[in-house]
Formats: sequence, C-alpha cells, structure tokens
Amino acid sequence: PPEDAGSWTGGSLESLAAWLRAHGVDPAAFASASNDAKSLSELAREVARGETSLVAREMHEDATKTKTRKLAERRVRVLRLLIRDAHGRVLIEARQEWSDGRVRERGTPLSEKLMRDEDWRDAAFRAVSEELGSCLVTNKTSDDDRRDDDDACVSSSRLVTLDESSVTFSSIDRTSVSYPGLRCAYEFITVDAEVRGLPECDGRFVSGATTTMTKTENGDDEADAGEPSFTSTEINSDGTTLVATWVWREGYVVDDV
Repeated sequence: PPEDAGSWTGGSLESLAAWLRAHGVDPAAFASASNDAKSLSELAREVARGETSLVAREMHEDATKTKTRKLAERRVRVLRLLIRDAHGRVLIEARQEWSDGRVRERGTPLSEKLMRDEDWRDAAFRAVSEELGSCLVTNKTSDDDRRDDDDACVSSSRLVTLDESSVTFSSIDRTSVSYPGLRCAYEFITVDAEVRGLPECDGRFVSGATTTMTKTENGDDEADAGEPSFTSTEINSDGTTLVATWVWREGYVVDDV
C-alpha cells in the first residue's frame, strides 16, 4: 500500500516499515529495545492472521498538543480468562521462555488476541486449547487419541465453563510494550472461567525462577516457597517452541493501566 495510506492491511515487510516510518514510528526499535519487544515480521503476521489492525489516526504530535498529524495505531481486541481454582486463586502466566533464548516475565491471566470478527466465547476455547492444551489431563488414553480430534477447540470446550454473568468490557490507549513507539488501542473482554483437567503443580515460582515442589512431613506443600506452578508447551507458527510457567495467585486484581 502507499506510504500515506490510512491503514496497512498486508504486503511486504519493506512496505510495512515504510508505512510505519511515514506515520511516526521507527520499526528499528522493535527488535532492539528488550526481550519484551517483538519483531516487524511478528507484527505483519498479526495483521495477516486478523489479530491486529493498523490504522493512521489523527493524534497530537507532542506534549504541547499544538500540532496534530496522522500517527500509526495498532488496534487489538484481547480476551482475558480469569481461571479460578477451588480456593479462588487465579491462574497467571508468570514467565515465557522461547527455544531461541528469549525470556519474558508476564504476570497476566491467560490472554488471547481475538481474530477478526471472532466471538469471544470461541476465542476462549481456542485460547485454552492453544496455550494449555499440552498439559490438560483429559479422558484420552494416548497421544494418538489426542491427535485424532478433528477440532482441538471443540475438545477444550468440554473442559471449560464460562461465567457469562461476570463478563466486563474495557478499553485503554497506551504505547505498546511489544512494539516500542507504536500506540495501541486495546479493547479488553474479561471473564471468569473454570477449566477442568489442569495438571497438579510440580514446582514453585519465585522471582523469575522455578524450583521443584517440596512437601512437608505431613504431605502439604511448603507455604513459604513461592507460588505453586506448572508449565505448558506451545509450538508457534514460526517453528519456535514456547514454554510458559503458570502459577496460582491469591488476591489477583485486574489492572488495565
């Protein structure tokens, strides 16, 4: 698309980089900022999959608010599942580790970007399947049985109960952590959920490190050894493997800031 187009809907990485530069964003900052930053190619894939839209929006150019220009904005709808256990604790993704060596500290509930025109309920089942499917304990007896499912999301739906009365909608505009310098308009859909078949915790997560779960003499977990944790494994579309560490967190409160 032309560099002055009102949106970028697809094309080469060169055209994406040119469109971003024409609308106030330096794509060179994406890969160099930190481990939290994603690459230009990942942004292009988000657009191609329908998870993200890129538009040029009239915004104030500086803090004085005296000048405006069309600046790039990323628009995303995000589903947040507050998966609770019998004790009321919320399942939190504490850490992500990629096979290429990248590490990202998270501290968020299970979150998934919605596809274009996707219903949030369908996204909930897809999110559980994609992010927790590798560790869910089901009635299947073998790996072959699991692979024979025509639709993994349908299988997940049998294990997920959504509390639709708890649904809330919120929105926020801020600079993206994933893509430094790019403004992002988030629309959040947050809902309580129960997921059956989650594994027993086999570790403890403390300040970015995971240790083996320990037991007291009477068989109870050590109370002061961090948060109970388990891991899941996800194979990404680019061939990398993502290992996520999940913890059960007490007193979690959703924060949109």
